[in-house]
Amino acid sequence: MALQVWELLSMESGVLIASTSIYELMSSLLTIQNLPPYGVIIPLWPWVLWNLWKARNHLCFENRKFSAIEIVTKAIRDAMEWQKTQLVDNPQSADNVHRRQLLPALPSSATPKCYVDAAWDARTEACGLGGSLQWTSIL
Repeated sequence: MALQVWELLSMESGVLIASTSIYELMSSLLTIQNLPPYGVIIPLWPWVLWNLWKARNHLCFENRKFSAIEIVTKAIRDAMEWQKTQLVDNPQSADNVHRRQLLPALPSSATPKCYVDAAWDARTEACGLGGSLQWTSIL
């Protein structure tokens, strides 16, 4: 399913399938560019990963299946919604200068680190999940 999702996206790719570790995957994702017609200037890959994870959980815990096109559509919609909220405070933000400010410049020696945690409450049968992706310089 994940391969179908990545194939449906109009992104520079090819490195994803060849990735053999999380480090390699995260490093390759930093180089991927969104291609039109999505209208998303922020990186789309975090939203794709998030929606793949949510689709997996729906399948595992609720036996609900989502198609690859549904996952891609949701990822694009989520990215566009987040992007729009980032531009609300500055109506002039449609220019390229502000768009570049939304995307942090990473040093060439940046190393991605992914921190995740989860919790389960058996009494209420509720769970929570959080994650943070950070880049640190190895200099």
